Amino acid sequence: MARIVVLLFLCLMVSSSYSDIVQCLGRTCSEHATCQFASRFFASCQCNPGFTGDGETCTDIDECLTKDTNNCHQNAVCINTEGSYRCECSSGFIGDGRNVCNDIKECYSHPCRGYNATCTDFDGGFSCTCPPGLTGDGISSCNDGVVCPDSSHVCSAHALCQYSPKLGIHCNCLPGFTGDGITCQDVDECAEDKHGCHINAACINTEGSFTCQCKHGFLGNGRTVCEGKLLLFNVLS
Repeated sequence: MARIVVLLFLCLMVSSSYSDIVQCLGRTCSEHATCQFASRFFASCQCNPGFTGDGETCTDIDECLTKDTNNCHQNAVCINTEGSYRCECSSGFIGDGRNVCNDIKECYSHPCRGYNATCTDFDGGFSCTCPPGLTGDGISSCNDGVVCPDSSHVCSAHALCQYSPKLGIHCNCLPGFTGDGITCQDVDECAEDKHGCHINAACINTEGSFTCQCKHGFLGNGRTVCEGKLLLFNVLS
């Protein structure tokens, strides 16, 4: 008798599974849908999260169309993907795109290479301004119109030829370099501990300047902010 009961139970289990399989296979679900069983004898196609439709046809939901359907930061750009979306901080900002998009303080890395140029930070960018009396973009050069007249003033590529009543025509190394103007060597701000990077950031020396980069597991601008957890860049809907 016990053997008969066990056999009946197994038959019912097989019958139930077969019924579900038949119901599921009898419906043509979209590749972006899942066959959901409401009971042993009924199944329907349900679109996966991030898609909409009747289950047999599923269309991607563009979460980026309205602010109500995504959680991107105000300083981030929403990028739609198939079945989801991701948030990327706008140019001039750094973060996970969703909770954090901090302004990058470009002036910390001394991007203005023009002689005595002034760097000014603003949200999403920066500007370089040459000092009074000099002209140029401030980023690459600030010139006073003086041309070195002879080979005795062959300035370094990292120097500016200038004139002053006291020194006359002379070569002056650009910021981030040191020397007599004819020979200019890079100043390693990282080795001399002149960088001011965050305690959780690493100083990386570059030609004429340096950058601060948050260590692995931290996120921020490397100078004032290095948050102590790794934030995901892919945001699911």
